[in-house]
Amino acid sequence: MEALLNIAGARGGAGGGFLGAHDAERLIESLRDFEVDDVGSARWTEQRESLERLNVQAHHNAVTHSDEFVKELLVSHDKVKTLVRELLVAEVWKEKVYPRFDEDAIGAGVVATEVYLAHHHEATLCNLLEIAFFHKDACEAAGDDALLELTDYCVRKLVYLVGEGDAPGSSAAADVAASVAALDETSAAVALSRTAWQELEEKTRDTRFAIA
Repeated sequence: MEALLNIAGARGGAGGGFLGAHDAERLIESLRDFEVDDVGSARWTEQRESLERLNVQAHHNAVTHSDEFVKELLVSHDKVKTLVRELLVAEVWKEKVYPRFDEDAIGAGVVATEVYLAHHHEATLCNLLEIAFFHKDACEAAGDDALLELTDYCVRKLVYLVGEGDAPGSSAAADVAASVAALDETSAAVALSRTAWQELEEKTRDTRFAIA
């Protein structure tokens, strides 16, 4: 939580700091549904950045016990269902598209950064929905279909946490073990020898565990 607020403050000079209600409403009104093929596009990236700002603002409002206008605007503009759908799109992209990237492609720094941000987008959406669903009206605004899909999503994360994933290395225990092994690589020589692919894999493992 504190890290999110610090990031917002650091970005303030670049137009990424805390939002007023008017700016938040403008961003929320512009939210739209994307398909899996759209992930990484310019318009999708713009929305990803908007959702990061809205997430930080929603957490700030909750921490400071101030007017939770982000949640109110998501409800009034009927965008809670959009958040749930975007969460599922992010999950599908991660499971179906990300494995198709090869190590050479990830070796390009820009590609590695964009791929990581696509993974992080799922965490942002989880954060924002967690804040919104603290309130009954946001749950009602999501509707039965979206809540059913979200329940299935949560079940998939629980299955991962208890280590019953079908794919090798898909369990939380495997991810934790891999992360611990990476931390054990303390020498500078080992750290410098790691490829962009290895670094990305470590980051995505940590993100996957945090989301669950």
